[in-house]
Amino acid sequence: GKLKESASKEMFKQMPILHVTATEGAARGQGKAKEVLNRYKCPCYKYPHRSNAHFVLDVDLPCDEEPSHWVLRGVALLCTTD
Repeated sequence: GKLKESASKEMFKQMPILHVTATEGAARGQGKAKEVLNRYKCPCYKYPHRSNAHFVLDVDLPCDEEPSHWVLRGVALLCTTD
């Protein structure tokens, strides 16, 4: 799947569960079947209040638009909406 526009007035959209593992720098990128031209480096936060204290990691999400499109919309992943 790819990152897509949300429906009108839709503030939150559930995303499939991500399984995250750590890798060493040299191991990154191995095993990729195909390259996606555009990837949005999406910030993930523990809580809706976005700050460095609540930042978890960046997730590369494939998209059709330029990454700046999603930056201007303030797109981010949240671990909880409470």
